[in-house]
Amino acid sequence: FVMATVGENDLVLSGRYPHGTEFAVYRFLQKYGGVRWYLPMELGEVVPPRAGFCVGKLADREEPSFHSRQWSSAARFDRGEWERHNLCRARYSFHHNLLRVFVPSKLGDSHPEWFPEIDGKRRVPKGDGAHNWQPCLANAEAARYAARVARESFEKNPTASSFSLGMNDTAAGGFCECAACRALDPTDPAESKTPRGMPNYSNRFYTFMNRAAAELSKTHPDKYLGCLAYHVTEPPPTFDVSPRVIPYLTAGRANWTDPAIREGDQRLIRGWCKKVPVVGIYDYYYGAGFISPRIFTGLTEESLQFAHRTGVRAFYAEIYSTWSLDGPKAWVASQMLWDVDQSAADLVDDFCSGLFGKAAPPMRQYFDFLEQTWMSRPSGSTVMWAGFFD
Repeated sequence: FVMATVGENDLVLSGRYPHGTEFAVYRFLQKYGGVRWYLPMELGEVVPPRAGFCVGKLADREEPSFHSRQWSSAARFDRGEWERHNLCRARYSFHHNLLRVFVPSKLGDSHPEWFPEIDGKRRVPKGDGAHNWQPCLANAEAARYAARVARESFEKNPTASSFSLGMNDTAAGGFCECAACRALDPTDPAESKTPRGMPNYSNRFYTFMNRAAAELSKTHPDKYLGCLAYHVTEPPPTFDVSPRVIPYLTAGRANWTDPAIREGDQRLIRGWCKKVPVVGIYDYYYGAGFISPRIFTGLTEESLQFAHRTGVRAFYAEIYSTWSLDGPKAWVASQMLWDVDQSAADLVDDFCSGLFGKAAPPMRQYFDFLEQTWMSRPSGSTVMWAGFFD
């Protein structure tokens, strides 16, 4: 969007699309009026009192560091207002979706070969909502069908950037055991496992994604297919991946307190950014579920700046905030998703001074104490869900 003065009396706040114009208004109030939306609802809104408000000549043009910026349940109760005020908006679809593409009740009788072979038999899930299976990824006709479903979706929603072919929410269980699928797996023993020690099914999954992308590009060459680089499909495959595929890499960057975890995650991000032009990171910023507040704003700065520098341009995180305890976590990350070249420490200072006024110093000490406690955990205690519901 642009924020610009024209002549002596006119101010233009305008985006290419309506949401861009809406964001221009929020950004103008934030940048020039000092307005903040630290927390959801009225409690978190800060509008500095002033007798007058004017700006000089402006010629600003802004676009976000990360093109897609999405939180899962940051503040569901305010109908997304907090996220919009803080310039967060999803662009890409990528989440678990194969069960909705290959609907068992619709396709099970006519195309059982599209469903997984388990213990020598094709298994069609009994219910349409089950996640504990994946389609037969080696079946070329199944990939063409997935492209057809995506094509129909784009015809109904022509402004959509992507359609999700994200794998169902399961690990190694439920993957097809047929000879054609197994023949796609790496033959090098060094590549048979993912970095987390699970079976490596990336070759079979991205064979499916490449076939679907090639078919879709015949009619929609400008559209993307999103997916999850998740569990057994986390590492890049041994071959090239279509540039129209957007993988989201799932990891908790709060666990970069462990050097081995940091190094392994960074290696995966670098590897994927060499494979495709658009890469997303999927993170876990949970507040709820952890009995003590979980603050890691320094790692937010480190991980987002590393990701952006490496080539990542999309972000998604599950958060389920405990706003009264987590404080600046989601706000700091949201500001950096818009402009990654900021200091997390400065943003926490902004949060504390703007929201707490005279109480800013002790509140800053409180959040510092929480962050130091998280950061001082010994290596080896930082497995993905350490402390979750504990």
